[in-house]
Amino acid sequence: MKFAPIVPVKYLKSMAEDSDYQMCLAHILLSSRKYKGFYKRAIERGNTVIMDNGACELGQSIAWEKLVECYYEIGEPAVVVIPDQERGNMQVFEKSLQFLDDRIGRNGVKFMACPHGQEDLMEMAKNPRVDIIGINRDWIDRARAIVLVLDKVHESHEKFFHMLGIRKDPIGEVLPVLENDDLRSRVMGIDSSMPYRLGREFRGLDDFKPYPKPIDFEEGGLLNNIVRFTTRQIKEYGKFIRSKN
Repeated sequence: MKFAPIVPVKYLKSMAEDSDYQMCLAHILLSSRKYKGFYKRAIERGNTVIMDNGACELGQSIAWEKLVECYYEIGEPAVVVIPDQERGNMQVFEKSLQFLDDRIGRNGVKFMACPHGQEDLMEMAKNPRVDIIGINRDWIDRARAIVLVLDKVHESHEKFFHMLGIRKDPIGEVLPVLENDDLRSRVMGIDSSMPYRLGREFRGLDDFKPYPKPIDFEEGGLLNNIVRFTTRQIKEYGKFIRSKN
């Protein structure tokens, strides 16, 4: 299991480059040449890069054509997140998956599906074109969701999982997976901006209350001691996630 750090564009090189597991947000890529360049070089280095669809940050996925454009512009990342939405998710999932499969499926890309409820979860797990299930932070017990799929859906044993973001507690939310050998072997990793957001306020990983303010991908200007503290915290969290492998 690995950690994909989410940090502002200015701090990508110093805070995120050490990780070989990355989450690229397509809507940021469309507006930032520096961001695009970072993830293009990550792919060239052989990193596993997940191309997200922007739904979590924007409220809806970017246009499907733009997602394909982003995929090719950074050099064909290993994983693409299928467009999703809160309501009518299965309809969007089925149509967008077909759209993406027709255009980039032959390239060996892996598709990640994002369920928004138990019914979505079970149906997506049965789809042979889905390689990875993304369990987002709205699932209160993500370990239980993974167990549910593995227990109920035979096809799910061919799939892997990714934990999309952290709700509040960077340590407590991952321990049920990290401490379970069977689950840990099925979960590729987790992405989050939380270690950065806490570090930016000079707070440790266990000091997550009150909730830190959202990330601004254009922000910068942190004092040098804060940059050092935050960079160290991000790297230590990555080591913690990998420690049970």
